Amino acid sequence: MAEEELQMEKAEDGGADTAKAKSGIPKMAIAGIGAVVLGGGGFFAYRSMSPAPEAAASEAAPVAVAAPALPPAQASFASAVAYPLTPILVNLADTDQRRLARAGIELVFATEDDLALFKESTFATAKAQHVALSLMRAKTSAELENLEGQDAFRVELTQLLTPNLNGARILDVLLTEFIIQY
Repeated sequence: MAEEELQMEKAEDGGADTAKAKSGIPKMAIAGIGAVVLGGGGFFAYRSMSPAPEAAASEAAPVAVAAPALPPAQASFASAVAYPLTPILVNLADTDQRRLARAGIELVFATEDDLALFKESTFATAKAQHVALSLMRAKTSAELENLEGQDAFRVELTQLLTPNLNGARILDVLLTEFIIQY
């Protein structure tokens, strides 16, 4: 009887090892299939979210953009002097979603004397900064997202700044950086 009990215990142990081995194979197969599926999904997401090689090549290639024609009075920049304003960061006027814009702005004065006139005014820089901030805050991302909209912003800013420059002649407003966060 003792022998029969030993044989039954061995059979049960052997059966347990076999059951463990059988249950381990499907778990490994499921884990392997899961890894392949997740890896494939990650690869697909990476490929679909990164720009196509043709698009990346076209973005890297320099694009010739025609400069806007300057009026005859502004044609000469030989003695021009640039004066940077503090970069501005504003919430745009979009109503559907909050969007931020950041711009680096430089005022281009006709001469050093014009820059000196501008700096003589007590709050000239603060006024210029305020006008630029107010104008940019009134724009939507759709108005500023393309080159034409940014040029229109520069022209409008130049027109608004001219009376606030303490008699200094401004030739242009340059955008040294321009970012819209969507």
